[in-house]
Amino acid sequence: MKDFELLLDGKGGVKLATLEMYERQYLGDSLKQIVHDYGYDDILLITSAGNIVYSVSRNADLGQNILTGPLQVSSLAQCFQQGLQGVAIQDFTPYPPAENRPMAFIAAPVINRQLNLTLGVVVIKINPTPLNTITQRRAGMGNTGETYLVGQKGMNTSLRSDQVVRTQKMNEAISGKEVERVLAKEAGFTVRVGNNGAMEMAQFDPLNIDGLNWGIITVISLEEAIIPTLRTDRDNYFARFIQQYGYTDLFLILRDGTVFYTVAHHADYEANLTEPAYANSGLGRVFQQTLETKTFNFVDFQPYAPANGQPVAFMAQPIMSGDQVEFVVAVQIPLQEINTIMQERSGMGRTGETYLVGADGLMRSDSYLAPDQYSVISSFADPGTTRVETLASREALSGNAGKGMSSNYLGQSVLSAYTPLTFWNTKWALIAEMHEEEAFASIKRFFSVSRNIGILLLVGIVAVSLFVASYIAQPINQIARIAQRVAEGDLSDSFPWKRVRHDEVGVLIQSFHKVLAYFREMADVAAKIAVGDLSHKITPKSEGDTLGLALQEMTTYLQEIAEAATAFAEGDLRQEIQPRSNQDVLGKAFHSMNALRQIMEEIVESSQQLGAAADYLTQISSDLASGAEETSHQVTSVSANGQQINNNINAVSSSVEQFSASIQEISRTIVDVANFVNDAVNTTKAANATMAELEMRSKEIGDITKVITSITQQTNLLALNASIEAARAGDVGRGFVVVAKEVKELARETAKSAEDITKSINTIQTSIQQTKQGMTRTSEVIYRVHDLSEAIASSIEQQSITTEEIARNINDVASGSDEITHAIREVEDASNNSSEHAGNVKQAARDLATLAEKLRRLIEQFKI
Repeated sequence: MKDFELLLDGKGGVKLATLEMYERQYLGDSLKQIVHDYGYDDILLITSAGNIVYSVSRNADLGQNILTGPLQVSSLAQCFQQGLQGVAIQDFTPYPPAENRPMAFIAAPVINRQLNLTLGVVVIKINPTPLNTITQRRAGMGNTGETYLVGQKGMNTSLRSDQVVRTQKMNEAISGKEVERVLAKEAGFTVRVGNNGAMEMAQFDPLNIDGLNWGIITVISLEEAIIPTLRTDRDNYFARFIQQYGYTDLFLILRDGTVFYTVAHHADYEANLTEPAYANSGLGRVFQQTLETKTFNFVDFQPYAPANGQPVAFMAQPIMSGDQVEFVVAVQIPLQEINTIMQERSGMGRTGETYLVGADGLMRSDSYLAPDQYSVISSFADPGTTRVETLASREALSGNAGKGMSSNYLGQSVLSAYTPLTFWNTKWALIAEMHEEEAFASIKRFFSVSRNIGILLLVGIVAVSLFVASYIAQPINQIARIAQRVAEGDLSDSFPWKRVRHDEVGVLIQSFHKVLAYFREMADVAAKIAVGDLSHKITPKSEGDTLGLALQEMTTYLQEIAEAATAFAEGDLRQEIQPRSNQDVLGKAFHSMNALRQIMEEIVESSQQLGAAADYLTQISSDLASGAEETSHQVTSVSANGQQINNNINAVSSSVEQFSASIQEISRTIVDVANFVNDAVNTTKAANATMAELEMRSKEIGDITKVITSITQQTNLLALNASIEAARAGDVGRGFVVVAKEVKELARETAKSAEDITKSINTIQTSIQQTKQGMTRTSEVIYRVHDLSEAIASSIEQQSITTEEIARNINDVASGSDEITHAIREVEDASNNSSEHAGNVKQAARDLATLAEKLRRLIEQFKI
């Protein structure tokens, strides 16, 4: 920078030849390339004394001093002063060396880092061209859209870029709500009325640039922004939409009522629907309803002035942003589409028609029979004479559907069908009518033809019926006669019909022949069974042959009964016949003989039991005699031992009294042990609390040690940094190196001591943990001893009570031993009498055994 200052010529200029040499030597093309690449106007180098010593563009300001010369009041001088302190920027203002064209400046200090000295400032000079290049890009902006910059310096608000559509230029004053909001650092969107009276849409955002209060605004015609038009289309989207669906016009309406777009651009374009001229119109009413309900709405036909006073209907849909209506889309419904549908002539004949009637009784589609008087336009033009008040219209508008004969709006008798047509809170009557003569003409022709055809068919049916009846009835009558004879039991008759027929009657005749043959076969079998011949084998014709199956089962059953009767006659009582039903008399009779077999079985069983009982009684009598003798000897021995037992009981009673005294002594000792254990429990609890406190304190000491360690580490790091800085300072910092070394050594010693303390604390904490665990185990043992001592005391107390009870029982036993001795003597006397009776029982048992053997031999003659 000092070298460039030598280029000043002392006359407010520089030595250009020398400047170019310095430029090549020190700068090369670097600054020129930056100016070219970024579109800057110039780059300046200004010394700390305010001299402009270099300029890429070599403009008129080169060589001037901005502190003492004409530029001292310019924005460049202000930017220079701020640039000495740091990066600074100055807004666009007229710049005299550039013929007062607006210029902005960005400055940054040039600093010698070694000497920490500001040598000067580098300044970038910016003209409006780069900003205009950015803001005036037309891609996606259409015909009315553009983007521009606004800024505020002091109290002045003006443009910071040139406008294209609206033709204002840089630094010209500008105002508006969006300008005020964006310079207040607000971002947003608004719809406004432009300078040409058209609705415009504006998006604004503040620019966050230090030192500048700028904002960027994009404006476009609301109609162009919302209505897209492709390059390949002649009409926009909405024009094609109404053409495709047959609407007359489409409206876009702001929530304040302004119609900012219509396809047709009639008188209602850019009108406000809240004004009296439109508030009560169909479009005004549908707009107000949609704004209030925030839903779809429809307004019925009524005259509309912008449509040349013709009746039109409207429907509208709100466009919402959250819960707020942004704008309303409405379409105008023409009469032509309705008339196209209602005047379809297929199947309507010469006098038939369909038409619509509104709730006010006026036509909603044109009449086919009287289009001049009863069209929709005529009906609204003269409602007094063209109102439709027929039975069909009144019923349909009352919500009823039906059909019948009535008079139409012309007073003619018609066949009428009607129904209500309700949609979107609107009720119309849909009516279809045809003159009575035309409606019933085809029915009359149909009835005439149907009557003639019916007569011919009736005659043919009667003739065919008589022939068929004769052909079918004759063989059926013969079958009925033979069936009546069969019902009386006569099977001798035969069928005389010889012709073979392949129809249903032929099948009936063949089946009846087979039935007669089957009945004759079954009658022969029954006759043989009646004379006792059971040898004939019966084979059923099928699984459904009920009669054959019944005779087969009856033959089998009778054969079983005959075989059982033969076995009974031979003495074999083991045969069993189960009755087939409650009405089976024969089966029940044979089944009753089972009772005889059961009686014989009971007799056999009783005789066997009688023989066994006799043998057992004999044995018992012998054992009784032997037992009586043995009892007598044992009683004598028991009597002698009874006295010895009495003596032993007295000795036991004395021992029990001594045991009771010992139990009481043990109980007193256990009480002393329990008191001692309670003291040990309390002492252990106190020791545990002390150990817990000691463990907590040791943890606190450990935490303090960690803090000391952290401090020593930081101190060590600071000492290292101090050593580095002292080394940088050279000789000046040598004394500080010694201090830093001592601090580092002290930090090392402190860290070592902290480490030793940490190890000691860890050892203490480990010992405390082990001691605490031992105290915990000791506490558990003492608690266990305490519980056991209480259990022993309880057991000793219970044992004492039991011992006293034993003593009482021993005394009672001693008292009862004398009574036992007396009872034994009485048993001795009874045993002598038992020996004598046992001999008598033994003789009676021998006689009973002889009788049982005789009964057994008699029963063995039967098989059971």
